[in-house]
Amino acid sequence: MHTTNSAPLDYAHEAYIAVHGGAGIHRKTSEFEVKRAIREACTRALNSSARPESTAISLVAEATCVLEDSPHLNAGLGSNLTLDGTVECDAAIMSGDSSFGSVAAVSGVKNPIQLAKSIRQYSYKEDKLGRIPPLTLVSAGATSFARSDTSIQLVPPSSLITESSHDQWKRWKDKLDSNDGSAFNDMPCEMRSELRNIQDTVGAVVWHAKSGAAAGVSSGGLLLKLPGRVGEAAVFGAGCWAQQGSNLRDAACAATGVACSVSGTGEHIVRAQLARLIGERVMATLSAGVGNVYPQNDVVEGNREEENEDEVQSDGDDVADTHTILQQILGKEFWEPYRKKDELSPSAGILLLTKETGENGEASVRLWCAFTTPSMAIGYASPRHPKPKAMILKHPDASNMRNGEKPRIFITAIPL
Repeated sequence: MHTTNSAPLDYAHEAYIAVHGGAGIHRKTSEFEVKRAIREACTRALNSSARPESTAISLVAEATCVLEDSPHLNAGLGSNLTLDGTVECDAAIMSGDSSFGSVAAVSGVKNPIQLAKSIRQYSYKEDKLGRIPPLTLVSAGATSFARSDTSIQLVPPSSLITESSHDQWKRWKDKLDSNDGSAFNDMPCEMRSELRNIQDTVGAVVWHAKSGAAAGVSSGGLLLKLPGRVGEAAVFGAGCWAQQGSNLRDAACAATGVACSVSGTGEHIVRAQLARLIGERVMATLSAGVGNVYPQNDVVEGNREEENEDEVQSDGDDVADTHTILQQILGKEFWEPYRKKDELSPSAGILLLTKETGENGEASVRLWCAFTTPSMAIGYASPRHPKPKAMILKHPDASNMRNGEKPRIFITAIPL
């Protein structure tokens, strides 16, 4: 039996939890608060996993709510503002049985991930007329649905605007409105990169011994986006993906599973169906028994900030299968096609949790992180690591990443 800081945890409620605070550029001035939010999200979810009613979905939602409540991340409170200076949020959640729910361009909802969770749960209800339940609700329709669910907390839309998000909006809106403003492509490279990297989309992935895999994502979207814009965080297969095998080791636990949450430039991610593409391809290799045995404590093609965190050792040949999939998809199938269209910096960050069962019947759970940006914020907690770890992963060549002709992809793997 493993224990968390506050409650005993038996096998039926074992949970492996990881979260991210987005891929982009993380400045020193915000790193402390971002890490603190990530640790709190992992702590809250891991402690909740001891409850008899806990599921992978409930833990994803709980962890993501903590991130949405942080004013230092682009989801819920403190989200990027639209062109009109308002908050419109997207969120999605998915379980390994393929059930899904999402919201888009919703205002006045404190925790959009909870509304997405409620829409997913609604799909289980029998309809008197046999109507097909929605996958996604948007804008006023999503708000109306939220009013019908007493578990969803509604707030004045303006209460989600922080001083920082408003100041940031005003700065860039003034540039947009200025008569002498230059076209985007004529801006200095550093300025274009700064605008594109104000994202910090959040998400969570979970493996729960009783209920399997789940993933979620939540975002305030791009700064100065057009009102009504729908980003990857609301689109099926784009922002998150969860899948698990049907071959059960016992009645409670699937032998294999994946959970994936994605951050980055939404329109590019939607076109690529990035979360689904990665999830299905990795799941196919796991189901085929490829790479079942992993060495412990390895990092593949990675470098990370060691500040106040346990060291992760390097060794990697036996994990090349998932590594190769991530390298292939982010490089050949995502980055290169957009660079050929003169896209400045195709941005994507992947948080991927994989679960396998080895020949000895023991579970092997591994966390992968891959990104094309200078940095990505992640954290995790598990029965082996009940004290949550948070870190800002940084590409070692971050200062030379912009406008390169070849993709520079950071990939790391951490056994949970």
